[in-house]
Amino acid sequence: MISTYLLLHGLWIISILLGAVFLSQALRTHRSPASTAAWLLLVLLVPILGLLIYLVFGTRKSKYSISREHNIELTAKEEVPVSDARPMDQLVRHFGFPGATGGNDLHIHPTAPECWQGLVDLIESAERFIHIQTFLLHLDDVGKPILDRLCEKARNGVEVRLLVDSLGTLPTRYTNLKPLVKAGGEVVMFDPLLHGHGRTNLRNHRKIAIADAKRVFAGGTNIASEYLGPTPLKDRWKDLSFTLHGPAVSHYCEIFKSDWKFASKKELDEQYVVPPEGIQSFGDDEVQIIPSGPDVKNDVLYDSIILGISMARRRVRCVTPYFIPDETLNRVLALAAKRGVEVDIIVPRKSNHGVANIARGPYLRQLEAAGANIQFYEPGMVHAKLTMIDDAMAMIGSTNLDQRSLFLNYEVSAIIWKGDAIAGTSKWIDQLVAKSNTGNPKAGSARQTVEGLMQVVAPLL
Repeated sequence: MISTYLLLHGLWIISILLGAVFLSQALRTHRSPASTAAWLLLVLLVPILGLLIYLVFGTRKSKYSISREHNIELTAKEEVPVSDARPMDQLVRHFGFPGATGGNDLHIHPTAPECWQGLVDLIESAERFIHIQTFLLHLDDVGKPILDRLCEKARNGVEVRLLVDSLGTLPTRYTNLKPLVKAGGEVVMFDPLLHGHGRTNLRNHRKIAIADAKRVFAGGTNIASEYLGPTPLKDRWKDLSFTLHGPAVSHYCEIFKSDWKFASKKELDEQYVVPPEGIQSFGDDEVQIIPSGPDVKNDVLYDSIILGISMARRRVRCVTPYFIPDETLNRVLALAAKRGVEVDIIVPRKSNHGVANIARGPYLRQLEAAGANIQFYEPGMVHAKLTMIDDAMAMIGSTNLDQRSLFLNYEVSAIIWKGDAIAGTSKWIDQLVAKSNTGNPKAGSARQTVEGLMQVVAPLL
């Protein structure tokens, strides 16, 4: 009896000490008050289990949990003069990232076959090296042919490096990608799940393919049959990516270089950032590349989105598969609608994540009550991530408008300040809206209870 009492008393003391350590660390981590409160509640309700969950999933931008030697750095090249920079551009520069670059040519791929062809053309064009990083790669009718093309390039003397997120790419494993290694390429799994670094929740969601530091294929498209393919498929998801030529390519190269060093412990030199002939112009498009995630000191991309919506005068259009914003983002969107800005939120009627379908309800109803237009795409899944402000700026990338993408994942987006792709993106959204229905269904008391629980859980994830 006494020994049992002493054991329980000891566990109680240990839980208090661990709780104090957790509280100190949680308060030093840069996260929203809602997220901090949710973690505190979890630890209070289930102390030992809650602490274990926090150690695995709770880290974010803490220098104690991210073993990067330094934050990601991008080098300014062909910047638009400060006097011509828009307020969002100026904000990004304030945080130490390059401003918009001129001399680019950005071409969007509005259909899955065009996305496929864009990626294939980039691979086939490579003469020196190919660098690809993706969240998800499945060896299906799309992924297998892409892997075969990479193997052929490697056998022909082109350097091929493939970086895939170890969680996102499941069930594909490293052993499934060994044909590329045997052909002479390199394959690295980003942050393997069993390494136990306390950052399991921080996934690399970036999608970048680079050829010779001259061309980039990027956007929201993973490498699997759901996203792209040589022929149209009825049930394929709606997604959007682009091919980029010009000075802004070097910023994607620097992002890959940083991620590769972190994941492989190998440093890539300058030849993989700038081609031998130097930086060249290919067009008149102005493009700005903004990464976000644990390797970025501040929430630059998130702050840019907030500022852009706040300054909108006519129209805000957001396309996202998962809409689970934080309170500030939803409030800014609501205020924009209330001051007469046309706010359109386009989401799939039914996404591939049931939890996201439930959790988005209260946010969408709040926006609808403020006067925003909630558009539900009916034919199927929309995976694209787009934000447009006043039809004068388009942001395309890997970042969903949910708290995971905005505050946890490694992400990257491109802001198009000038170029034909702005009008092309607006037309692409129009095609989504034409197949969407307006109106958010009312929720009964049971659903509202579940939605409330999901809102509490969302900041934890």
